[in-house]
Amino acid sequence: MRFASIDGHELFSSRSRCCAKCLKRKVTVRGKEVIEYYHRIVVCHLVGFDLALPLDLEPILPGEGEVIAAKRLQIWMKQEPKLKRRFEELSNQLVQLSRGKILPYSLMFVQ
Repeated sequence: MRFASIDGHELFSSRSRCCAKCLKRKVTVRGKEVIEYYHRIVVCHLVGFDLALPLDLEPILPGEGEVIAAKRLQIWMKQEPKLKRRFEELSNQLVQLSRGKILPYSLMFVQ
């Protein structure tokens, strides 16, 4: 069975650099509490293949959780006219992949 899944991922963190869209948390380092800045996203990807195929992502903004960002991603995906083309291209590539005509990593770059 193949289906789409939305999951949260943390990209990176820093204790010295930040931007307006950074999330913040307090961590203890050597017994001292410091602020750590980080970025998280939710990713919609197809699963059920040898390789998870990402379709799109949405940042988790300060004050939000995964659910709010995932809902925003779902709304955008339903409204995006190019998404239909992405699914069609992906389907064509999967057919070719099953016949051994393309490499799995090329599926990561569906336009």
